[in-house]
Parts: sequence; C-alpha cells; structure tokens
Amino acid sequence: MGEVYRARDTRLERSVAIKVLPSEFADNESLRLRFEREAKTISSLSHPHICALFDVGETDGRSYLVMEFLEGESLADRLMKGPLPIDQALKLGAEIASALDSAHRQGITHRDIKPGNIMLTKGGAKLLDFGLAKQNPSDAVLGAAHTEKKPITEAGAILGTYQYMAPEQVEGQPADARTDIFALGAVLYEAATGQRAFEGKSRASLIAAILDFEPPPISAVRPLAPVSLDRVVRACLRKDPDDRIQTAHDLVLHLTWIREGTSAAEGTIGTAARRRRRWLIPALVSLLAVTGIVFATLYTRERSRAVPPSTFSILNPPDVTNRDTVAIAPDGRSIVYAAARPGQRSMLWLRRFDDPAPRVIAGTEGANWPFWSPDGQSIGFYSDLKLKRVNVATGSIHKIADGDYGVGATWSPDGTILFSKRFNDGLYRVRAAGGEPQRVTTLDARRGESLHGWPQFLSDGRHFVFLSRTTAEVRNQIAVASLDGGAPKLLVKADSLAGFDRPWLLYVRENVLYAHNLDETSLELRGDPTEIARNVVYNESWATSGVSVSPSGAIAYYPVVVSRADIRIYDRSGSIVRTLLTDNGVSEPALSPDGKRMLLTRADPKKGAADLWVIDPERGVRTRLTGGLSNNQSGVWSPDGTRVVFVSDRAGMYDVYIQAVDDVTPPVTLWKSGQDKQDPDWAPGGQSIVVALDSPDTRADLYIASVNGETPKKIVATDADEDHPAVSPDGRWVAFRSDRSGTGEVYVIAIGGGRITQISTSGGEGPVWSGDGSELFYVGPDHALMSVPIRMTGSSLAPGMPRALFTLPRMAGDPTFSITPDGHFMIAASNQNDVTPDHIDVLLGWRGKLQ
Repeated sequence: MGEVYRARDTRLERSVAIKVLPSEFADNESLRLRFEREAKTISSLSHPHICALFDVGETDGRSYLVMEFLEGESLADRLMKGPLPIDQALKLGAEIASALDSAHRQGITHRDIKPGNIMLTKGGAKLLDFGLAKQNPSDAVLGAAHTEKKPITEAGAILGTYQYMAPEQVEGQPADARTDIFALGAVLYEAATGQRAFEGKSRASLIAAILDFEPPPISAVRPLAPVSLDRVVRACLRKDPDDRIQTAHDLVLHLTWIREGTSAAEGTIGTAARRRRRWLIPALVSLLAVTGIVFATLYTRERSRAVPPSTFSILNPPDVTNRDTVAIAPDGRSIVYAAARPGQRSMLWLRRFDDPAPRVIAGTEGANWPFWSPDGQSIGFYSDLKLKRVNVATGSIHKIADGDYGVGATWSPDGTILFSKRFNDGLYRVRAAGGEPQRVTTLDARRGESLHGWPQFLSDGRHFVFLSRTTAEVRNQIAVASLDGGAPKLLVKADSLAGFDRPWLLYVRENVLYAHNLDETSLELRGDPTEIARNVVYNESWATSGVSVSPSGAIAYYPVVVSRADIRIYDRSGSIVRTLLTDNGVSEPALSPDGKRMLLTRADPKKGAADLWVIDPERGVRTRLTGGLSNNQSGVWSPDGTRVVFVSDRAGMYDVYIQAVDDVTPPVTLWKSGQDKQDPDWAPGGQSIVVALDSPDTRADLYIASVNGETPKKIVATDADEDHPAVSPDGRWVAFRSDRSGTGEVYVIAIGGGRITQISTSGGEGPVWSGDGSELFYVGPDHALMSVPIRMTGSSLAPGMPRALFTLPRMAGDPTFSITPDGHFMIAASNQNDVTPDHIDVLLGWRGKLQ
C-alpha cells in the first residue's frame, strides 16, 4: 500500500523511515482513508514492540508517515534460513502478543499479522503495518478507542494475507481480537517449524485447508519442542473463535510460562510419563520424530535393560481414525496400525520412528489386526475375510488363507502362522507361503468357551499362549498350548493378552498392563505380576487391548484418553445408592464437608487439558474453578469447605495451588519448585497440607507444607515411592502407598515421622480414612474395596485384619474413591470401555520397571 524510504532527520540527527502513499493511489479515496487510519491508529499506541510514529504530513498531494527506523530483518526473511530456536520463538510470540494486547485494549484489531509485518531487532520484535487495522470501540478492554465515522471496508470484504487468515476472515465475517490470535498462532507455528501452518496449491485449496484441516503437530517437525507449545498453538488455531485463547494477554502469560518452565523433563527425548495421574493429558509427550541412530542404540536387547522407562506418543493426522490394534516391528524402529480417513475403508499405516510422516500401504483396504514376520520383512493382516501378507520393501500382497473375522495371529521363525480363522472358533496353523489351514485348538464346550484368539508364540516356536473366553459372565483367561497337541493349560485371568517377551508374559486387566514371569520349562507363572502401564485401552467386544511387544524392549499401545463415567455413591455392600451425574472425562469426585457440593476433575480433549469443577447436584449448577491450557487435578476440599487444594502444570512442573471456591481471585501458589508434586491432602484445621514430591534421588517422598508459606518439612523419604497421602481425621497420622517391599502396599506413619506400620497384606493403593478415623479403606487385590479397623491407643496405632467389602466397578482414571459425609463411597465408574484415542504410546525400556 505504500513505499518506504530510509531518511535522515536533520533536526534530531537520527535515521527514520518515511512511508509514502504512491501518487497513483492519491486519488483513491479508500486507500487514502486507510493510510490516514494507519496514522491515527499508530498514534494512539505506545508500546516497545510496536513501531513508533513520529510525524504525519502531506506534500504535493502525497500523504506520508515518519516512523521509527528499525535495524534488523523481517521475520519472513529470517525464516528463509530455517525455523527459530524454540526459546527465540517463544520470546518473539510473547513480545508480539504483548503488542497486540496493547492494541486490543484500545479496540484495535490488526488483521494482517504475518512474518513480513514483524521485524527482528536487537531490542526485540516489532510489529509493523497497521494499514488494515480495524478500530472497533466495542472490542476495547481499557481506555477509549477512535470512533470510525465512515466504514472503509466493504461488508464481507476479505483483507489480509491468506496463509495467516482466520476462518472468519476468509468467509468475510467480522474480525476481532481473536482473529489476530489465530494469525499469531500461525506465525508461531511457522517460527517453530519453518513450515506454514496452512498451504494450498491454489487460493481455493488454501482456504479449504484453513477452514477444514489442522496442521501437523509442531513436535512432528521439532521433536524437542515443549508439548505445552503445541497445546498453546493449537488453542490459537481453533476454527471457532470461541474455542481459541480469548485474549492476547492470556497468550503472553502462556508463552511466558512455557519459556520460564521449559526444562529437560519436558523437552528431552525419552522423557518418562512417570507419574500415574498423567493420563489426564490426552497428548502426553508428543515426540514424533527422532534420529535413527538414537533408536539404533536404544532398541537393542542388550541395552534395553539399562534404558530408563520412558514414553513418547505418535499422533495421527487429524482426519484419521485408529482401529483397534497396533504392531511394533521386531527391531522396535517402526509400527504398523490400521486406520481410516472419513468415508474410506481402513488401511495399514506404516510409521518409522525416524520419519515423521506415516506411509499408507497400498492394496490393504479393509485391513485390521496386523502382525510382523520375525525378520521384519513382511506384515500379516486380515482383510476381506482373508488372511494376507504384504512385503514391506516391495508392497506385493499375497493371500495366505481364508479368515472369517478372525482375531489375532502370530508368526514363528520357521514360517508357521498361528491364527484365528473365525471369531467363535479355535486356532489354526498355516505356512506363511499359503496352504490349507490345520486346526490346532478346539473350543471346550464344557467350560463354555466361545473364543480362542490373540495367540503369541513362546521362544521355542512350538508352544504358544492365547486368550480363552467363556460365555459365562464373559470371563477371559490366558492359556498355554503346543502345536504338537495336548490340552491347553490355563495360566491367569486377564481381559486380554498383550504379548510375550521371554520370560515375561504381558497381559491387560482392568486397563492396566502387567508383566508376569512365565517359566517356559514348567509352563508355570512365577511370583507376582508387575504393573507396566496404566490406562491401556481394552476393547471388550474383540477382547483386545491393542498392545504390541517388541523383542527390542519396546511396547506400543493405545492409551485411554477420555471415557464416559457415572459419578455414583455406593454403600458398604456395594449397592448403588445414587447416581449423581454422567459425563465425559470426569474423575476424582468428592463431596464438600457439608455434602451439598461436589468437586471433580474433568478432562477436555479439545484443549488437551483438565480443569476442576464444583457442581451442585441438586440444582445442576456447574462452576469451573480453573481454566487455561494447563492440567489442574487432584483437588481436595479444605476442612471448612471454603477452599480447594490441587496440583497444576500451569508453570511447567506440577506445583501445589489453593483456590477459594466462592471467590474469583486467581489461585494462590502454595509450593512451586523444579520437581513435580502430586496427591495433596489437607490436615485438620486447614493450616497445612501433606503432598508427595518427586525427588530425582529418592523417587516420591512425603512432605508437609504450611499454607503460611513456611519451608515444607519432610515426613518420610526412602529409595521407594511414597505417594497418595491421606491425613487421619485427628491429624496425627498419614496413610500412604509405597512400593518399598517390591509391591504397592498401604502404610501409616505419624505426621511428624517415625515408625512405619504396614496396613495392607497383599497389595493396596489409594488409602482413605473413615470420618472418625476408626477405619482405613483402600483398593486391594482384584480391584476389591478393602476395610481395615484401626485402634489408636496413646501414641501407637494397631491395625486389624483387612477384609473385602465389595468389588469396585471399572473406574475412570486411577482407582480412587472418596468418603461422603454419611460414610458412603463416591466413585467415578466408567461406563464406556471401548475408547480409541488419536495417538499411540510407545514405551521404551519397560524392563526397567521390573527392577
């Protein structure tokens, strides 16, 4: 719209920039008014990251602006050299968001945020060119804006640069401050990745991309980028303005928090999802591309035992829906899974970990249940009622045998494939080259068996394990048998079979993945199972968990993201007294001390975050206590019911905060440090809080923190995990879970420290005291709600024998519950079992959990 010249201000001895309206535009009334508007707009703004206006004038009929001269380069020129370092991108974003906040508070919408309008100087970023700015007094947050006497823009006109336009702009709808936030989100994406968020071969295809598609995650291009940056940019790029970050000020806070809180724990390859409650973050750690040399080191059997357990996630393209299973390659460097685009049949998708782009395998329409050959050269799968295989290198596809809705298959080193020919039948064997299948197992009618599926060969290539389902109450068990014949031998009850990695049998029960030592000589299980991963998806209809185990020491699986749950109250016999509500993503319910209001955590998949809510069950009134893009969870009522303590990752790590329930003031930070905190609980009187702190040296330890800001004091710290503390009603004791014996058990210690007393006898977690402190409840073996009488005499505590009250329902999230004021049990019971998330988790070094 203008020509810009470098000039010398001879009065003040300084360089300036003069922007001149070209003579050919001087007679254009619309452009002349727009030029004047830019002068008025900039004159109303004074901000260190907005290019300053010094003077305006007109000579020989030509309007001009005298502006600050900036030494540096435009962001557009800088991005031609590649993306910015993440820290610089965060700094740039915060500075421009701060400039926009200043403009928006004056009722000014820029409407043309793009790299070409951002200058990078030694003093920071500068926002330029308000020629397309819109002055809308109704948008002002503070102060008075200029009143627009005459509309310059025709209604429905599209102004701006297409690649950075918000959906409402390309549709010719009114723009507001949130339109600028969308554009800045697109600029941030490009600054962090070096790629535009939206591309198209034509203007029409570009508009379609803006309206209908999401850009790939930043982590697909920059694996070490903070996950929180992905979340913020995605929140800026929401299609609906109401779903975006609503103010530039909020965006400044988010970017500043990320920049200040970014640490090795969030941005480093191999970050472990260590804390059990991280299921609330639907994305977990979005690590989509790493170099092949790193994986070549990590994925050898010899090194896998030494690699600390760590998890990364593989996200689908936004328009792709996963099916039920995933198969990880024998070398642990790639996965194959079945997925489908809208209106299309499922196909096999191959994703190498050193390549951020998945590859669709042609000719695999209708595919499901993939499995690898031992050498990793071929992939078997079911499609069109047939068992097939595809050569990974050539793409050639061959039929192996007929397979009428079979479930699962396994491939031995000698070329034998053991598979389920049909859903309600036994298992069959066939050569990988094809041929006539031969029956291996037969359903046992006496036991009411209805399915043999998901077989896995043991080390000798002759014996195998498989899932046996009976019609009686849909009970699933894992059995072992041999290709040589003989009756199968039942091993253990489980919802589904996950795999075998010598000597470990892996299976899923209650959405938890376990490893159990299997002696291949005696075909007996040894010792107790060890928990490997929580919140693993289980599909009851097909009896599958979608878990795949690689001999390299890696596991791939679908995690539960958000499930539908009933908030129920149970009596001591396990009968449902009342169902308070049914909702998606709710967990951790607890009634207020007066029993009138309910506190719970609710995960929001659109934000990729979780918030605390207070609900009046009688009136149906819902109040959200927390907001933003952080994860706020583990909320607990104060003894007087006026406050809530919780943990949040809003500053990068999980810190402890206190929020007044009936006050709009922001939460108070109780304890902020460089380590995660979890599971806070109030001590009676409401003056102190017991919390578990992650320690790099001694794992999780218990501390007591005063609400007055005194230095937290240690209660117990060992080489084991001590977490989920629960303070007794008299404030003298703390119950907690610890794995100090090798298995998670419930213990009690005096709040001032001292002797530790074991409460549970065969495993337990999630302790909760009765209202009078005479009983301690916890989740015990086989998901039973256990009760232990507690007798206190003087300074000693004497527990009785545990007894089971009833079997708990499948719960949403961690197996947690709370006690109501009248002594009943409040539980978030999951009523949705089959949940297919939008990503696959890969767990490295899982054997480290066995130590």
